[in-house]
Amino acid sequence: MEAYQHPFYRPMFLFFTRSEGGQGDTINRLAAFHKILEDYCLHTRVVVCSQVVPALLRIWFEVILEEASTDFVSHLLPVLIERCGLLYNILEFKADVKRLISQYFVKLLKKHPTILLDQQSDILDFLMTPANITNREDFFANMVWGVGEYCSTTNDERCTTENIRRFFEVLEALTYELSGMIASTTTSSVSHAKITCMLMSTLAKLSTRCQDLIPRAILCCTKVARQQEQGYLDTNSQETIINRAQELTNILKVPNFAATALNPSSDIFTGRWHQDSSSLPTILRGVYQIISTE
Repeated sequence: MEAYQHPFYRPMFLFFTRSEGGQGDTINRLAAFHKILEDYCLHTRVVVCSQVVPALLRIWFEVILEEASTDFVSHLLPVLIERCGLLYNILEFKADVKRLISQYFVKLLKKHPTILLDQQSDILDFLMTPANITNREDFFANMVWGVGEYCSTTNDERCTTENIRRFFEVLEALTYELSGMIASTTTSSVSHAKITCMLMSTLAKLSTRCQDLIPRAILCCTKVARQQEQGYLDTNSQETIINRAQELTNILKVPNFAATALNPSSDIFTGRWHQDSSSLPTILRGVYQIISTE
């Protein structure tokens, strides 16, 4: 009650208890608001609300996924980026909401891939800062994956060489920085190794869509592998990163094959690639048989 009557906090309470909200409504003092309410995190009503909210949020996302326009989803993305790191401090609540945001971000991006370029500035600002990984590992990894998967003229004609290069350069710098960080410290987590692998895969995919970037992608993967050989990661994580770097390097050395292997046609999801005689798996099996018989 004291905080409610306080002239500094009262506008916040009025904002959160308003009867109607607007698209993209947010508040730049949310962390401060959570802090004045932290003593109530074990209150019965607060605990019940923390259990109900994820269920309601899932329903809300399903409605958005089914009915929202691309424009609405485009305006929603910056809010998701911000709110994923500003949640009330109840551990289970935070974990549930972060998981939902991460999962539905992928689903929304799959349905509305053009939001990558609509919100390119916000996405690049988010991805260029390694500190944004902390406590948002899954969301960050999905964001990196989304860039590699959907930044293509197949999904958006605006994905010019310039736009692909812009994403590539930000992720390239992040890869070097993150790899150097996890190679020089003993406190890196498994999630950092996962994100490093995701970054290398995304760089490889982007480079096949702008083949002038392939030498840089190969160089980046090679340097990451060398760094990790001298690093402090656990053996499994270290091997995972090194193997992924070597696999991508070998694929990129054959640019035409890399373009097909790293950017498969959407027909792969329909099953045609497993039946059509012109499909990639059939071709690879044929080549293998020819080589093995010789």
